Amino acid sequence: MLPTLNTGVPRSVTGNFISGALTAGVLAGSISCYANKSGKKISLKKGIKIAVQSGTATASAIAATNYIGQGRYLNAAFSLAVGVSSLYLIEKLPLLKEDK
Repeated sequence: MLPTLNTGVPRSVTGNFISGALTAGVLAGSISCYANKSGKKISLKKGIKIAVQSGTATASAIAATNYIGQGRYLNAAFSLAVGVSSLYLIEKLPLLKEDK
């Protein structure tokens, strides 16, 4: 049996999704003031995509940390796999594709 790690009090996955999304949204909004390498400003769609991906990454990482604290390592690995898969799907969503 693997030892459990003390990861502190379990945290809210939903709350951390919202925190991650809001943080990334603010950062993406501030970055949009600056031009990227091609000289174009970052679009609203790109900012939304960054916010949703950041919230998803934060939520899956917090869920995995909660499972590790409970000694449920398989569930932690599954949470991370779902998070990575979700990031890929968000990247490929036609709704969030940038206009060229």
